[in-house]
Amino acid sequence: MQWGFDGRPVWSAPRDLALAFTPVLAALTLMPTALLSLMGPSRQGVDLFFDVLIGMGLVWIGAHALHLWLVRRWRRAKGL
Repeated sequence: MQWGFDGRPVWSAPRDLALAFTPVLAALTLMPTALLSLMGPSRQGVDLFFDVLIGMGLVWIGAHALHLWLVRRWRRAKGL
């Protein structure tokens, strides 16, 4: 769903596609980062990679939670 400046949705995708979008996008960004941590030549930077992965994962969880919250708020406003 995309919201306009007035707070009303201006476009929405089918429900299954919309709810699957955030986890798929998260997997597409987290996987290369995880693979980079395995391909590094030294072990001293591996801890930093895992810290970054944990941070990225938490941000993606927060983004998905925000998306679900916005959809719930819109549904309540519509009376659905």
